[in-house]
Amino acid sequence: MENHPEAIYHIVAEKQTVRAKDIAQRLDVNNSSVTMALRTLAVKGLINHVPYDGITLTAERKKVSEDVIQRHEALRSFFTLSGSGEPTLNSGIGWIIKEIKKISDTPVAVLTNGTHLALKSMRGEVSRAEGIHEECGTPDSGTPRAAPGYGA
Repeated sequence: MENHPEAIYHIVAEKQTVRAKDIAQRLDVNNSSVTMALRTLAVKGLINHVPYDGITLTAERKKVSEDVIQRHEALRSFFTLSGSGEPTLNSGIGWIIKEIKKISDTPVAVLTNGTHLALKSMRGEVSRAEGIHEECGTPDSGTPRAAPGYGA
């Protein structure tokens, strides 16, 4: 569901009017799942939605979406290590970064909640990455910040 507001943002930029089926096509999901997500987003006050009418982002969510899109654009030029869990929980994270470096000159970024960066051993494991982006909270909580000692 976190991708729906960004899809709405892009569709508005392209077509001016957003319908549920446009979102379903863009995200390659069922119309029914989009309908349920739209209800939830409307209840949370993130979108303006009247069934069978156009869909727009609230002003606040538009700003958040712009920030998220900007982060995605910045990370597009990196191999990004993240996942459904904390990437620093993988005991082989340092090896993974090292192996990527062997086959590509593309910079590596690690997206983390930062909980394990307090461990000196973990800082050593991820030190080969060009970007360590610590993000606490939800995607709506704002822009990620660089982990202390790792630059922007």
